[in-house]
Amino acid sequence: RHMREAGAVLFRGFEVRTPEEFQSFASLVTEKFVDYSRGTSPRKRVNGQVYTSTEAPPRIPIALHCELAYVNHY
Repeated sequence: RHMREAGAVLFRGFEVRTPEEFQSFASLVTEKFVDYSRGTSPRKRVNGQVYTSTEAPPRIPIALHCELAYVNHY
């Protein structure tokens, strides 16, 4: 309900200790994951469909963007 009304949900206060646990939790929210291929920010795959936030140095700005909205194929 919150997702439909606000467009986002912030989860707090639950323990996720491993990338596998995070992906398992994320699978409850969505069934479809996309690869981060051809993204504009360097990231590393941690495990499965779990990636780091960004590996870009802090001095490099990341402009506002719609994640991968510019690609023809997801």
